Amino acid sequence: MKQLLLLSITLTTLTCHVIDIELTEVEQAPQRYYDVYNANLTNHRNAVYMGQISLGTPPQNIRVIFDTGSTILWVPSVKCKSTGVLVNNCKTGSNLFSFRKSTTASNTTYTFEEKYGAGKAKGWVFGDLLAFGAPDTKNLKVRSKVHFGLATEIEYSDDAIFGLPSQDYYNPYGNVHKSIFHQAYYEGLFNNPIFTIHMNRCNSTKCRKSGKITFGDVDRQNCDSFIHWTSVDYRNPGWVFRANGLKINNNVHLFNTAVVSDSGTTNIVLPTALCNNVIGDLKPKKIRDNTYILPCNTTTYFAVAIDQQEFPINTKELLIPLNAEDTKAEGSDMCRLAVSCSSKSDTRPTK
Repeated sequence: MKQLLLLSITLTTLTCHVIDIELTEVEQAPQRYYDVYNANLTNHRNAVYMGQISLGTPPQNIRVIFDTGSTILWVPSVKCKSTGVLVNNCKTGSNLFSFRKSTTASNTTYTFEEKYGAGKAKGWVFGDLLAFGAPDTKNLKVRSKVHFGLATEIEYSDDAIFGLPSQDYYNPYGNVHKSIFHQAYYEGLFNNPIFTIHMNRCNSTKCRKSGKITFGDVDRQNCDSFIHWTSVDYRNPGWVFRANGLKINNNVHLFNTAVVSDSGTTNIVLPTALCNNVIGDLKPKKIRDNTYILPCNTTTYFAVAIDQQEFPINTKELLIPLNAEDTKAEGSDMCRLAVSCSSKSDTRPTK
């Protein structure tokens, strides 16, 4: 049993995150007919970044969160039921998928359930045609049907999730891909088994084109020439690697533990003991349980050590604008600190 530290690297530690996927050998290399595909992301309060996919025939537009912490694609179904603090789609009837309106949809009759630290989604596994991008854009179609979860019961958040696991998993009901990115690569859509997520900052509640996901290569527009590669634990479906410590100003917190990069998580989530040390170093104001604020113009040195190298994080990447209620109470010059303490035990098996 070892401590597991959760880093939302794509949002709060690095604004450009490159993923290189290790692939198993196939008997015949697929024919490549597309090298790189880029899609813009919409930024909601520097916390949630959403892109678009097309699903079904005729294509239905679905907004998704590209999530390295999930293994599958799941979308909320028409007539779904959702409960929790971040639910909206099921109630308003927006961003839902109707399999009855798709002539190519097929119900496998298998069920799915995807669980998260907070919340879950459950429903049925469907097969249908998918394209990267909205229906009215120059999108990129996956050649064969993909399998996805059509969620009928959802807790905490009912936004659709596009899972980007570190390896290809196969569904229990047949030899079909569970990872859509792996499926697209094996079908020849991309030249390299790499994707990059760039998340930019936004000074308003919602900014379009304030981020980009690049399938098939490094985002050379937003990433600099230096890329540090580190080994990933392929026994785990998440992007799990080793980190050596944190440095905050002159305070160093050493450890050697597994961390996971999760593009769907807003905060850096730390084990309780380490989190208390970090909170002690930064000295933020606590406004409620596990929620801390600092002046938006705060400057400090914050770095994570990977492979004995320091990777500094710009302080502004750790500060998120407050919602309207908190802004009214605390002032427009205060921001939420994107660091929180784990609500679970400090120890979790790293397999």
